[in-house]
Amino acid sequence: MDSPEKMNTDSSKFNIVIAPSTMVDPSEMINTLTTNELFAIGFVKYLTTAVLSPFEVSRILQQIQYIPSIDYLKKNEDINEVEENYKKNRNNEEESEDSDIEKYCNQAALQPSKAQYNSFVSVSDTSGYIIRTNSANDPLRPSYQLGILEGSTIKTIQKLISHKNEGFLSLWKGHFSNWLYEVLNALIQPSIEGIINRTFNLYDETLPLIQMDKVIPNLTSLVVSYTITGFILSPIELVRIRMIAQTSNPYYKKYKNSLDCIKTITKEEGLKSVYFGYNLIPTLLYHSVIPLLKNSNRLIIERLLRISPSQHPGKYALCELGLSSFELIISFPIETVRRRLQCQINPKLMNHSISYNTKVAIRGTNYNNMMDCIKSIIKEEGGDPFETNKKINDEVDTSNEEIEKQKNKKLISKYYQKINKNLKKVKGLYRGMGLMFWTNVVILGFNILNGIELID
Repeated sequence: MDSPEKMNTDSSKFNIVIAPSTMVDPSEMINTLTTNELFAIGFVKYLTTAVLSPFEVSRILQQIQYIPSIDYLKKNEDINEVEENYKKNRNNEEESEDSDIEKYCNQAALQPSKAQYNSFVSVSDTSGYIIRTNSANDPLRPSYQLGILEGSTIKTIQKLISHKNEGFLSLWKGHFSNWLYEVLNALIQPSIEGIINRTFNLYDETLPLIQMDKVIPNLTSLVVSYTITGFILSPIELVRIRMIAQTSNPYYKKYKNSLDCIKTITKEEGLKSVYFGYNLIPTLLYHSVIPLLKNSNRLIIERLLRISPSQHPGKYALCELGLSSFELIISFPIETVRRRLQCQINPKLMNHSISYNTKVAIRGTNYNNMMDCIKSIIKEEGGDPFETNKKINDEVDTSNEEIEKQKNKKLISKYYQKINKNLKKVKGLYRGMGLMFWTNVVILGFNILNGIELID
């Protein structure tokens, strides 16, 4: 049997390899938390999620809303042909001899102006089926659904409040699920990270990455712990998105509450679809990319760019803004795709008691996978949802000088138009990102004023 002295020396060496003896494992800290401390953590999380809930709800609705471009509608629904048939029928009706009452009725109800026709009138094809002429005025949109939510987050919040079926309280739909997710994530993630670090003899996770000699092993354990935690808690996120997207109209609601939502999903779609459904790959990718980018920002600024927060606070803040914006550009499309897939119900299951009715329009045909979702958003929603009216004056004779000026303007703006066209193709993936970007700008201002106070 080993002597006590030998055991002490071995244990001291073991402590030096793993972590400094003054640091405490977060998984052990969770076990030592008192009831009051747990209550305080839960209360703070509840308040923060409640304050941010209206902005989160509006952003989620903008992300999941299906807004096909007018070019896609024209290409797939033959609107041009319908418009020509409408004009021919209108001319024939004007030539016919009707009574004064019939003419009045036709002019008021059946013969709108061109502007009214393009914006409000429901158009039918040759078979008599109603089709849509733009994304804003869909004649088949139910009364409980909102219109297009393009614009600022404040405008989206105002539309939710003013809608007869939603109201003020709809801004906090899914709040309980979000609060539960945040609390469990704060408790589970450090425990998993501590287990990984002890298993592979890594530095203690309470030591900042910037102070470590070898960063990659601990950064990997950090990302893996967040990914595992996100996978474990993914059913809570699924319930939250389903509850937020669901209409508040009591006659069309599928889920009564969060508990009924998870029960119904398990019953109708199976337990396998809760974890291994459409959103499995986006979930794993999202919960690995976000912590990787967030925890790499400081390492890139201080070690790669060699910019000190104390000596160059302005440069440091600008670098943080640039890296946080890059993080949004990478992670936001993944989040958008993930939330759209979370709203899908498996089409193979036909035992749905009530159809899933959403407060915003979603795509009628399900996406097959993550890549199909990205391609469909770019193809179908990459453009303007409204028809742009172009003024053409045929009566005015244009001189050669004016023609040359127009050609020069076209050459100058050709590059800009090409960039603008490419940006419009991917704008469906970034709908609702403006608020998060300006939040980073506000944080930049506070960091400059306060001399860059870094909090890990």
